[in-house]
Amino acid sequence: MPSKKKTKHSRRISFSVHDRIHEIPSLNCYSSEEIGDLYLSRDEMNASHEECWRLVDLMNSGIEYEDHEGFSKRGLIDLKDDSVDRRKKIRDQSYQIVFGVQQFHAGHRRAPACMDVTEVTASLYHKAGEQAREEAIEAAWFDAVAVRM
Repeated sequence: MPSKKKTKHSRRISFSVHDRIHEIPSLNCYSSEEIGDLYLSRDEMNASHEECWRLVDLMNSGIEYEDHEGFSKRGLIDLKDDSVDRRKKIRDQSYQIVFGVQQFHAGHRRAPACMDVTEVTASLYHKAGEQAREEAIEAAWFDAVAVRM
């Protein structure tokens, strides 16, 4: 069966008529005090990281936190053990697909005539990525709801 050649579509870029240009001053334009007001110190950053990891540890133990004004657990959920394990499993499945296809190609210089290697590979990637896709859509819905609150 002859493969269908994809037609090229032209892509266009358009720019707005009224551009706004914002000058970003050099860091050298700020005094040490102003920089201290703009950025967290190393100690403040470390304290923030420690607080986040404490919250992640509590969530791993089963404690649930509700988002409220001034607090969002978004991003911390991704650090929970089950989230890390799930992402690792999906990544490992993807690697196994790649390595399996490479091993197949190494052992068979020519694919059988009845097999479209590109289609098989695409199908395997699609199956491996489906769970990650569903999780991304779910996260997007949560984000959309949070923005409207």
